[in-house]
Amino acid sequence: MSLLELSRIGKSSAGRPVLQEVDLVLEAGQGHILIGENGAGKSTICRIIGGDLCQDQGELRLDGKVRRFASPREARALGIRVVPEEQAIFPHLSVAENIFIGEEPSHPWFPPIVDRERMFATCYRFFREYGIRLDPDLPMHLLGLGEQRLVEILRAAMTDPRLIVMDEVTASLSEPERQMIFGLLRALMAKGVGVLLVTHRLEDLRHFGDWVTVLKEGRVAASGPLAALSLPEIVKLMARERAPACYPRLRCKPGRVLLVVKNLSRPPILEGIDLVLRSGEVLGLAGLLGSGRTALARAIAGIDRISGGEIWIDGRRVTLKNPSDAVRLGMCYLTEDPRGKGLFLSLNVPANITITDMDRVRDGFFLNFYREELLARGYIDELGIGLPNPHATTAQLSGGNRQKVVLAKWLYRSARIFVLDEPTKGLDIETKLDFYNIINELTRCGAGVIFISSDLQELRGMSDRILVMYGGRLVGELAKEEATEERLLMLAMGGDPT
Repeated sequence: MSLLELSRIGKSSAGRPVLQEVDLVLEAGQGHILIGENGAGKSTICRIIGGDLCQDQGELRLDGKVRRFASPREARALGIRVVPEEQAIFPHLSVAENIFIGEEPSHPWFPPIVDRERMFATCYRFFREYGIRLDPDLPMHLLGLGEQRLVEILRAAMTDPRLIVMDEVTASLSEPERQMIFGLLRALMAKGVGVLLVTHRLEDLRHFGDWVTVLKEGRVAASGPLAALSLPEIVKLMARERAPACYPRLRCKPGRVLLVVKNLSRPPILEGIDLVLRSGEVLGLAGLLGSGRTALARAIAGIDRISGGEIWIDGRRVTLKNPSDAVRLGMCYLTEDPRGKGLFLSLNVPANITITDMDRVRDGFFLNFYREELLARGYIDELGIGLPNPHATTAQLSGGNRQKVVLAKWLYRSARIFVLDEPTKGLDIETKLDFYNIINELTRCGAGVIFISSDLQELRGMSDRILVMYGGRLVGELAKEEATEERLLMLAMGGDPT
């Protein structure tokens, strides 16, 4: 009898299928790897197993018995522990306190008091048994990322689990840190604990696991023993090879150099980044979770300070101490979350557009609201920003229209370098097409665009060149004609595309 069995699992979000008839079997003591590109549905499966989500169709069986978890508490009561991709630690508490958080042992004579002596003794005993070299009394903020991740796994491992589900825990770890974690997992598997490891790293398949399931667009593309599938076969199963003809990229001849990045570093996230952006060019930036794409965008845009390297704009070396420095030099950064970053939701659309250059709409100490409305109206009409009423605040707009407002305020500022981080994420097809046409118009007018997207087909369709990131480094550059999804995936997962 299998420890865990998923049968014909289906799940939809906002009317769009996320999982479709997914089957997965995990045995006690087995290391099962779940692999797939961004958006394949891996995290959704983890959340269903952990009780954070409930499936729309299909059955989940634990020890052969059908279960339907209403909450994570119910899943934990049956021995299921989930280590999510987002870190969940308390930096100023000790290692032991983080491990037992919420489940602290009570003092036998006075239950309201935590029995710290027993808590630390349990940690020391467990650490000795599994050869873990950590001081339970050490504050978490003094540990490295890999050791912090290890503590999160120890939090799951020290509660006598039957199944541990780990969602992308190795994404940003070094090789020694991954081997430390894999060593603990192998020791737990030897005692009958089942492990489901969600990953996109090909290196993880070389060093861990007995079985692999490949997800592709919410479906199981293949499932079988690791020894039966080669790494190139797994990548080929993951890849989608739709023709990118639906992307209306207007090819422009690249002009003068706008931006040069030389040996940019920000340890431990970025290391040795070199890139060049020209006017009239869309430079795609590909990479999976933890690759450093957003970190690079934030560094280029002056949001995060770099520790090494050079940034040149229009042939002049610059020092970006903050985003305002980048804005003054003609650069803008469009985040993937305009609702939380980049907009003043309580202000109307004209105010959000003109806020990047208030001098143009100011008469002395006072704002000229007529001039503000007149200047903003041109961008509202040009970008097709839909307003429910003439005085609508940005909080009343749809996600796509909010993104257009963010773009409009940088056009108003006369930006020439656009760093777009997932600008079409969550948008409907019609709004995406609007964005693609806006990108075409930007490059036709001589701007340069760095285009970050998790959708490799979108990158293939809209980019002139594509840079691929892995582990905080640029690992490849592909021209539009040679950038098949299979080659992009192989590079993004740390493999050799040749």
